[in-house]
Amino acid sequence: MAEKKDKNSLIFEWSNITKSDRALLNKWDDLSSYEELNNPDVDKEFATTIIDGAKNLQAYIGTENDLGDTIYDYFVSFDKYGADVKHYGKVAKYNGEIVATLAAGVVTEENGEVTVECHIFAVNPRFQKQGFGTAAIFDMVKRTKDIFGIKQKCKFVSYINKSNIASQKVFMKNGFNLDKERYKKAFLSTGTRPTHLKFIKEKNK
Repeated sequence: MAEKKDKNSLIFEWSNITKSDRALLNKWDDLSSYEELNNPDVDKEFATTIIDGAKNLQAYIGTENDLGDTIYDYFVSFDKYGADVKHYGKVAKYNGEIVATLAAGVVTEENGEVTVECHIFAVNPRFQKQGFGTAAIFDMVKRTKDIFGIKQKCKFVSYINKSNIASQKVFMKNGFNLDKERYKKAFLSTGTRPTHLKFIKEKNK
């Protein structure tokens, strides 16, 4: 396995998802697309990381949905809700290769406050457990002007499946905190625990 990356040292090339990106992302949960798994000399820990990463995508995106299609459709289909919400499907590249993808909505309130809502975040299985996920979110928070065109300080929200501990850790390492009050209200009002947890990071510096 490669050394973990320092989240403060990496700068990613962020861009809107394209049709070619969509096709690549669709293969992330397909184990047959990883030629290195057929190599008997491949590092076993690396192979296990790929397998676990692909299976996690199947679990959280769903076997009937492909990640690339989900991100791309989010990007091209959701701008019909008005100027106060802008939807983005983004890919983050490092050394020319897509290492992460993000579906996010930028919400502008009547008082002018802006919130970036992270709805889907996924890391390429080949780059998992190396610090790229944490570094990508750190970069996203730091460079909202470059990535989303936001020229002011803003708040961040992330909705994460309650069983997706790895993703929760990525956001918590970047200063996101669980909205315990919302979680408590959802539990009391429905009698069942909500599927997703809400994490909040106050305005970036």
